[in-house]
Amino acid sequence: MDDDVARDERLAWARETFAHLDVLPHEQLQALRLVYRDGLTLLEAAARLNVSLTEFARRVAAGLRALGQPA
Repeated sequence: MDDDVARDERLAWARETFAHLDVLPHEQLQALRLVYRDGLTLLEAAARLNVSLTEFARRVAAGLRALGQPA
């Protein structure tokens, strides 16, 4: 149940934030969309883009930092 609440909160934040995403580099924007809009796990999204999990996590963290969110 707590996982569902946390996921719902992340998705709500993402919906509110997407209006400001045009400031991000394409790779960071793509990473955040796959995780927060499409609901993929980091591993699933990394596989979809054919990049390592480490690289994908770096993109997500950089995007979150650019938007003023903790990574």
